[in-house]
Parts: sequence; C-alpha cells; structure tokens
Amino acid sequence: MPNNNWVQRIAGERLARALQSDSKTNIGSRLTGIQIVKRDHTGRAELVQLDGTRRVVVRGWDFKMIVGRSLGWNMIKSSRFDVSRDGADFVFRGSGFGHGLGLCQEGAHEMARLGFSYSQIVSHYFPGTSVATYPASPSSCSLGWSLALVRAGNSATGTGYGPASIRSIGLDAQSGQTMSSEHFTARCASRDKARDIESALAQIESARSDMIERLDRASLSLSGQGKVQLIFHETTQQFMEATGQPFWAAAATRGAVIELQPMTLLKRRGILITTIRHEYAHYVIDRLSRGKAPRWLAEGLAAHFAGEAAMLASYKSPQAISADQIEQRLSKATAPREARSLYAASLEAVAHLIKTNGEPAVWKRVALGAGI
Repeated sequence: MPNNNWVQRIAGERLARALQSDSKTNIGSRLTGIQIVKRDHTGRAELVQLDGTRRVVVRGWDFKMIVGRSLGWNMIKSSRFDVSRDGADFVFRGSGFGHGLGLCQEGAHEMARLGFSYSQIVSHYFPGTSVATYPASPSSCSLGWSLALVRAGNSATGTGYGPASIRSIGLDAQSGQTMSSEHFTARCASRDKARDIESALAQIESARSDMIERLDRASLSLSGQGKVQLIFHETTQQFMEATGQPFWAAAATRGAVIELQPMTLLKRRGILITTIRHEYAHYVIDRLSRGKAPRWLAEGLAAHFAGEAAMLASYKSPQAISADQIEQRLSKATAPREARSLYAASLEAVAHLIKTNGEPAVWKRVALGAGI
C-alpha cells in the first residue's frame, strides 16, 4: 500500500523554524541533532531528544503534530520513524500514516472490498469489542458549580444573540466548560474563554436562523428538534480518538452531536465560523434526507451554506468531474488536498444545480432523499 514505507527530507533550518513555533519543542535558532531516546512496544517514537541552542525532550506524538502544523501533515506521516542527518538536512524514514490507534484504513478498505462485514473488520482490528449505537448526546456531567449569565446588551458578532441569550455555564476539571443557548449546548476545554464559547453559540444560533429562512422558502421545516451539542476537543489527538477522523478534518457530525477540533486551532486558521455553519448544515441535511443524501450533494450544499467558495477556489480541478465520479472518489480520499479538491468539485456541482433550478428546489430534493 502507498504509505507502507515513506521517506521525507527536511532542511534543518526549516525544521528548526517549525520547532520554534511551540514552547514544547523550541530549541532556539538552530537544530543540531534529533535522537529517538525511547520507543513504545509498537516501534513508535515515544520520546524524542532535540538538540540545538538548548536541549529538549518531547513526546514523539507532540513532535509529529508540531511539525505537521507548521510544515504540513504529509511531512512526518506517523510517529513510527527513524531519523538521520544528511548534510544540512534531516531524513525521516517511516511506515504508516496516522495516529496508530489500531485500525488501518487501507487494510479495512481492502477487507471490505473482499466482502468482510463491518463487524468482522472491527473484530479483526479490535478483538473483543462490540458495535453499539452512538448515543444522541453524551451523558450529563457533574459540574462543580454553575453561574447564570444575565448581562444585558448585544454581542459583538451582530447576530442578535447576546450574552443574555446564554443560559448557563459550568466548570470542572474534567469536563471543562459547558454553556447553553436556546437551541444548542457547547462544551469546551477549561482554558477556552467564556466569551469565545458565547460567540460560537451566537454563530450557530445565527446559522440556524439563516437555515430556517432557506427551508421556509422551500416549504420545509425541521420538526421535533432537540438541542444540538457542540464539543470542542482540547487537542487534535483527542478529536481523532473520539471521532476516528484524520488529523486534517476540522469537525465531524453524528446525529445531534458536532465534534470539533480545538477552538483555538480553528480560530487561528480562520475557519471557526465556516466550520460551525458547515457542520450545522450537515446536521440539517442528514435530518431532512434521513441519512440518504449522496455524499457529494451533502458536502457541496454544506460548503455552499457555509460560504466556502473562496476557500475552496484554489483546489478546483481544471477537468470537469461528474457527480458519480465525485461520489466514488470521496469514499477513497485519504489526503487533505485530494479531499478538498473533491469538496470543491461537490460545491461546483451544487452551485450549478442552484443556478439552474434555484436553491429551494435543491433543498426539496434533499428532503426526498433521492439526490439530484
């Protein structure tokens, strides 16, 4: 398989700049050596020693993630690697692509192609486990204390949902902060600021109002809506472990639960608002279609609702791709650029449908669960 073995060469100066971006790996202005001082039982780098202006020892996973954030996730594909020096460059030789939690996506795909059921695949990679329905919402946590927010005035977002709309906040060492608005609940790491959570809730309430207007024009509604939960994970690794998504995914929606990468990361990348709108659109599309909407249609319509046209423009393919081709390739996409190219193609296909038939007609077809 393509990622069974890989080699990556990184210039020492470039790698040093990447390591300076995080206090855990900041060795100063120059990098003189990298040594793996401890491996786990699977052969992955557990502790990595970095020598430069100063010496630091960092977890192998943290080293991989810090380099990935700065230089791209394809640079060091997994924490199972060896490293050597070649002149001014460092050469990484490794195997695999991912977090190493036990399930190989390429192997699972091949098993499925050969006819194994999902339960057989899960049992192969995780012996002794069983598959159960994911709950609509996590069980409630015991909160150390709660505080009613009753400040007056509008929020700075201009959405019409000010702090007075946020009903409660809770804090404890394990569950972090939990806030609720009229239709949503947000749970974040304790270090996230309360006003940032308020803003996120205001943005998704605004997205809901926008969605209701669009559905009204299509003579549609969402009946029996309960509260939707937003869960901002503290680290990318925790997000990956909770959702099974790759590191480059911003969020994942299952039922009435939207799980997201750390809020600080989404804000730094300038995609917090678009991600919230995109995932809420997925929630609505899934409810309207009862989970039957083609993936290309769901991704394209969610990107349209989120206003991601400018963001995806640079990933647009010069060759036209049919809806069937997009659908087939979306299920096989394993690299971020490939996935974004397919999202751009999905958005282009949906934009053509909207131009031809009008947006209300597209939402109606989603509700029929029949695609286009």
